[in-house]
Amino acid sequence: MALVDDDIRRAETLAARLNGPLVFSTMTGLIAAGAAEAEVIATRAESHLALAGQAVSAGLSVLVEKPLANSAEDIREFQRRFGQVKTAIMVDHLCLFHSLLSPLLARLRKTGFRGLHFTRHRPERVGRHFPADHPIQLAMIHDLYVAAHLAAKEEPTAFSAMEGRNADGRVDMS
Repeated sequence: MALVDDDIRRAETLAARLNGPLVFSTMTGLIAAGAAEAEVIATRAESHLALAGQAVSAGLSVLVEKPLANSAEDIREFQRRFGQVKTAIMVDHLCLFHSLLSPLLARLRKTGFRGLHFTRHRPERVGRHFPADHPIQLAMIHDLYVAAHLAAKEEPTAFSAMEGRNADGRVDMS
């Protein structure tokens, strides 16, 4: 395991807490050292594609926090450049570590709960880019992962769903 951070002292502090993974101040250093088979890129969105491209070019698999990029055109360009590589390129977002979720999980572990209610809204800009996708299809696995943790891995006793439509008649909420 290795950490890359342009603030090397911050990386060293975290490395000490994690029992000493290797520390690098640049992705180039990590790649040159051959210290990884895969990378998790959890940086500002503006840097995702450049770092993912650097890793993929070096033959590493990549898990990139979402959004992969700030525009659909940038994603299409990335796909043109790297769409045929043999490494894995995955995009994910783990809400489990969101600062607002941790207190909620602690409270639920202490007091329990009676039920969960999730609403999934598809913003209009997403609807324009992915007009055929239902909000449930856009939920991604992280929503299900968070739900499982909130429910303490208990099986649901009931499930129901409703849809809401926008002015164009497309489903934009579920």
